[in-house]
Amino acid sequence: MNQAWGVPDWRDDKAYRAYMGATTDDFRWQFLRRMPAYRADWLTFGVEDAPAAFAPDTEEKYGLEVLINPAQPNTPAFVWPDLVVPPWTSKDVLTGEAALFVERAKKRGFFLTAIDPRFSLEANLDRIRKTYREYEEEFSGISLPSRVNPGAYPEYLRVLDARAAGAKFEDIKDHLESRPGAGDVSIETLMQKRDRAQAAAAKLTGVKWELTAKPPA
Repeated sequence: MNQAWGVPDWRDDKAYRAYMGATTDDFRWQFLRRMPAYRADWLTFGVEDAPAAFAPDTEEKYGLEVLINPAQPNTPAFVWPDLVVPPWTSKDVLTGEAALFVERAKKRGFFLTAIDPRFSLEANLDRIRKTYREYEEEFSGISLPSRVNPGAYPEYLRVLDARAAGAKFEDIKDHLESRPGAGDVSIETLMQKRDRAQAAAAKLTGVKWELTAKPPA
């Protein structure tokens, strides 16, 4: 069933090395097309063998103008705006496109902060650090920069694909340890990678990872 979505066989080392050096949008799409919610929407609104489908709230939910077939490996064009802080209104209230920008930024896991020119750069940076730490503590799940490493995204995708294919953690451990020169792999480490993969997916896409069925033990 997993291969029907066009993702690699999780046992293929070469396929996952090909993800090294991918862009943020590349990884955004690779995680998004593996997400149960996105696949469920495609199954509801998509057409077999069609490259795209119209569905309500696609742009707000996924940052795409239309639903793209999740079996497509190539990265589509996302419609998120560039992360440049928009101008404030005279009343210091964001409206219109600026307000929409903020909502989209928040959905992607970003927070925006203004620089107060009355204070030094150091003072502003201290305030930003404090705000960031408060945001970090409140952010749902475990999607924190210290626990989401872009360099590990290919490994995260592999674990997601293995689990979606029905592999147990013991199966993944045995395969990874069987490779030439491989060291020991713990079940706990693989479970952490699964959790961090889901956190990375949520951080990149703004969509909470929710399983549609109970995964294998």
